[in-house]
This record gives sequence, structure tokens and C-alpha cells, in this order.
Amino acid sequence: PAWMGDLPAVVAESAKQAEHAFREHLAESDAAAKAAAVAASQEAGTGGFMNGQLAEDDDNIELLDAEDMPEDCYPLVVCKVAFTPPRNPSEALLELKAGDLIRVTSPLDAAMYYGFRQGDSRQRGWFPKRSVKLLEDPLSEEAENLPVQIGLPPLPQVSEEVLRLTRT
Repeated sequence: PAWMGDLPAVVAESAKQAEHAFREHLAESDAAAKAAAVAASQEAGTGGFMNGQLAEDDDNIELLDAEDMPEDCYPLVVCKVAFTPPRNPSEALLELKAGDLIRVTSPLDAAMYYGFRQGDSRQRGWFPKRSVKLLEDPLSEEAENLPVQIGLPPLPQVSEEVLRLTRT
């Protein structure tokens, strides 16, 4: 049961002063952090980005919601063993058939993954890690170190024998 009476005047005044001091300190801390982030981003030339955060003057930039992220941003797995949820189907579990391609939206170090079938991000659910095999992870460090080719790919080398066969 909560006490419903009035606070003594001294206690109420003390609480107001403490709340006011706390709000002032919080506002000063926020302003200092924003100023440091803006200064650091300008010094680094990041165009207003600092640690994944937008500077305050970038309010007109629209951030992506997790639901709006492109599918290829998520790790891709293939179902190698079919997974059928128990008889009482729960919307929380995702039924899988062998060969299904699934994008994983949960961390990859768990025993159960959460995700959706490639091409159908509306139906999401949980499924066991042991039923799938990882094909690609765009967020892995290996993906960052892959060589990037700019421009047209090199033409394949064709042997003289093949060239002679195509000329006749």
C-alpha cells in the first residue's frame, strides 16, 4: 500500500532541488557529449557520423528500420534437415524444408536462430541451428577482406586449339 499523504514541505523542496540539479547535470552531460561527437566527426571528416550515430544537425536523414533493411544484409543459411514444429503450430517457429534459403536476423552463436525465408520477410520465426548450414555472412570479418574488382572482369584464356575449332 502506497502512502497517499502530502510530503512535509522541507522534504518536497529538497526533492525539487535534487531533481532540478539532476536535470541540469543531465542536460550539461548531453550537450558536452554532442559537442565532442560533432568535433570528433568534423576532425575525422565523417560527415556527421560518429560511432554509428548521426550528429544533431542531420535530423533530415531517414534511418533504416530493421524491417526495412535489405535482405542481403543478413547472413544466409540453407536448410539441410527439414524442421517441422510440434503439432500445435506456434507462430514463433518457422517450418523449414530441405533446400530452403533463410536469412538469419538473430545472433549466429545461439542454438536457435530467428529469421525468414529469402524473398518472404513477412513470415518470421525461430528454427534450430542444427537444421541449417551457413552459406554467407555479410557481417563477418572475412567478407570485409574479400578482393573487390572494379571494372570489367578479365576475359578468360582460350587455348589455340579451341580457337581453331571455332574458326572452321
